Amino acid sequence: MDRKKQPKGYSSSYRPVKGVNSWAPGLLTCLPWTALLAIFGVIILAFGSAAILKHSHDKPTKDWPMQKYPIQPTVLLSASAALSGALLRYALAEGQHIIWWRHALAGGTVGDLHRYWAYGHGFLDAICAGRYTNLMSMARVITTFVVIQGPLLQRASSIELRQSHRPVNITAILATNPLPTGFTGIRTGRAANVAMLTPEFLPAVQEYNHRSPIRFKNSCPDQGYCNVNFTAPGFDTNCITTEEAYNETYTVEGVGKSFKVLSTSIYTGGRGDSAEWMKVETSYKPKPDLCIGYFVVTKCNLQEAIVRYPVRIENGTILLDPISYKTNYTVKLRPQYTFPSLDRSTLGGIALVASSKYGSSVELYRSGAIPYTLMTTGSVGYEYINNSNSLMVDCSLTWDDPTLDILNGIRELMFRAAIAASNSTTTQTVSGTQSFAHTVYQSHYQFLLAALIVPLLSVGFVTSLFIGWWELGRKVSYSPIELAKAFGAPLLEGRGSNATGIHWRRLSEKGEKSAVYGDSDDDGEGHERRLGMADPMEVEVPKRGVYYF
Repeated sequence: MDRKKQPKGYSSSYRPVKGVNSWAPGLLTCLPWTALLAIFGVIILAFGSAAILKHSHDKPTKDWPMQKYPIQPTVLLSASAALSGALLRYALAEGQHIIWWRHALAGGTVGDLHRYWAYGHGFLDAICAGRYTNLMSMARVITTFVVIQGPLLQRASSIELRQSHRPVNITAILATNPLPTGFTGIRTGRAANVAMLTPEFLPAVQEYNHRSPIRFKNSCPDQGYCNVNFTAPGFDTNCITTEEAYNETYTVEGVGKSFKVLSTSIYTGGRGDSAEWMKVETSYKPKPDLCIGYFVVTKCNLQEAIVRYPVRIENGTILLDPISYKTNYTVKLRPQYTFPSLDRSTLGGIALVASSKYGSSVELYRSGAIPYTLMTTGSVGYEYINNSNSLMVDCSLTWDDPTLDILNGIRELMFRAAIAASNSTTTQTVSGTQSFAHTVYQSHYQFLLAALIVPLLSVGFVTSLFIGWWELGRKVSYSPIELAKAFGAPLLEGRGSNATGIHWRRLSEKGEKSAVYGDSDDDGEGHERRLGMADPMEVEVPKRGVYYF
């Protein structure tokens, strides 16, 4: 600058800095790029929150987003909400600077300038603006409510327990051939009746009687349970059910006699030169009557066969699915065979155990003075009675059908025998279905929509604060030095009027100038005392009781 053309009042101690003092309005010159990047970041985070919810929906909690580094969507959403709020607050502060200086450049009252400043710094001032409501106050109010974004995003993702299924292959040590001949029982005496169990079958029976779980070495993989169909030795079961009428009306001649109202029996036959077989017979009284009615009689023939066993494998154990004897699971019958040894039995051990557990008889005995007495052998008689609470013993007593439970018990004994007869050379691989419960993330997009309304509205209001930045000739701020210079503070006379806050140090002639807020003698005679920022040599500490102009 030509010193001869320096304006009046220009301090010769001021040395212009290139590019600082020139008024340079324009789109790029004063572009608030950091604030606009912050707004762009808020928009990106909004889309990012939607992407997190979409990508995590229905995903297992242990595998999302990566199996090695799982993290809950709510954590990411919470971080997104916090960062979004911080970016909006930064953009709001930058927008406040621009709109305040634009309003100052356009001209207005000092009160208007104060309100623009107050609305930008205080929510209470902004919400109570009343008739002075302006863009700054609306932007402040709407941005303040961004805090609700966090709780809403937390509700946008939840965890749900779900049952899932997938195909699976299971390899089992389980024979698919018939039981070895003579595997279960030992015959004794002249009648060659089965009275003992073989050493091979005895452990399986002991586990059955103790209700020990059926152990399985190759458990269902990972988790949950598996439903499969094994093929193993079993029984082809054929049953016929009929009704037999009876008339046992109480008479004097009948005193001292009895009649059966329930019976169950299990027995086996065949040995030596013929294949063995088993039979199960049950008879029970189903309805209350006056000793004139009918019995339900079921006779079942059990023949050795290879059958399918629907099972459930869980926690290293096998659970047999209960089935009806009316459903045929036979794969093939065992061919006829001869067994020369007379001291062993293939099915006799199973029949012996089943008979001791399920063999039962219940009779009504006409005792005279007391019309009837109940005589019971075996546990089935009292386990399957319907009206055991009745104090009357007569023909009103009824029983449930024990046939299915007996057949399922024999079926379990046969399955345990098949496992006992298997070894590492007798394996089979079957296909099944694995069912498992696992937790998945569920996204609730209604909460996402509610959470994004406020920040996106805030983006609109905050962005509008930047409109007209190209009219300003420098980067503006709320620096108290910059504002004081704009208001013509005497302390700052002689410095560049268009300097920004970041250039004040460069514009100092010799280091930083000292300033203090205190009591100054405005007219030099002590009549008008004022408070203000001044050189430390020109002010003193304010005094109590002094009135300041």
